Amino acid sequence: MNVLDESQAKNNAKLVGNVALSDGKTGKAVSMNGSISRYVKLTNTLTKRVKDFTVDADVKLNGIQGDGARIFEFGDMNKNYLYI
Repeated sequence: MNVLDESQAKNNAKLVGNVALSDGKTGKAVSMNGSISRYVKLTNTLTKRVKDFTVDADVKLNGIQGDGARIFEFGDMNKNYLYI
């Protein structure tokens, strides 16, 4: 399932694994159970020309998160990556 970017940039994403949409703070939200096989894949060109950026997320945790739990992750997982 695709997630459409409503901005002019049109950086659409794709839901991978058994990811559901649920009611969010405003509109719809992504609902996942913490499994690494469930995520939202962003376009490869999203950060191609970016030097600075801001991340904003409303996160509702339902229970205890395991080791290595992330809200988001960018990079190639070798030497170039960032995750929170």
